[in-house]
Amino acid sequence: MKRQEQPATKKSSGAGNGAAKKGKPKKERPKRDPLAKRVSDGIEVVGVLGRTAVNEPRQLPRRAESIFRRWFRHVWAVRGGGLYAVGFAAAFIYLETIEIITDDIPGLFAINPLSSDLIEYVISFVVDTFMNFVTALMWPYFVATFATPWGAIGLGVAFVVFSRFLQPVVERWLEREDDDSLSGDGPAAG
Repeated sequence: MKRQEQPATKKSSGAGNGAAKKGKPKKERPKRDPLAKRVSDGIEVVGVLGRTAVNEPRQLPRRAESIFRRWFRHVWAVRGGGLYAVGFAAAFIYLETIEIITDDIPGLFAINPLSSDLIEYVISFVVDTFMNFVTALMWPYFVATFATPWGAIGLGVAFVVFSRFLQPVVERWLEREDDDSLSGDGPAAG
């Protein structure tokens, strides 16, 4: 009889655990803007930087830093901060820069805008960006396997050194106020 009671107890405790999990308040995610608005905001940021480069070239470094800091704050928060976030941002920027220089710019001049080449170019750009995103997420693997075992040892040392010495510097930089007058009225401002 005890054997029959024990499974019944486990089942009821399992149901209780499930009920307890359902009773916990869910952490609410901030609502995201629709994709069209985010794309529009991204295009507006490019426009702000372009206008600044033409009209106020001396302000371009400060405006670009302000926009980059806002993007990196988001990456820092989403990727958990620390060396992983910095490595992700560095890997993504590196991969996108190489992609743009080697494929996108030459390909842009080779397309016929009146044909389906333009649609193919845009789709290719989006797919390449997604692949670079996934590759950037895996940056610790690439570092660790770069020169076995030294890559893994170097990565471990980098995590310790970064968290001890460099993370406070990065966090101070992220806490700096952005000059809203340099950010435009678009997505960088909010």
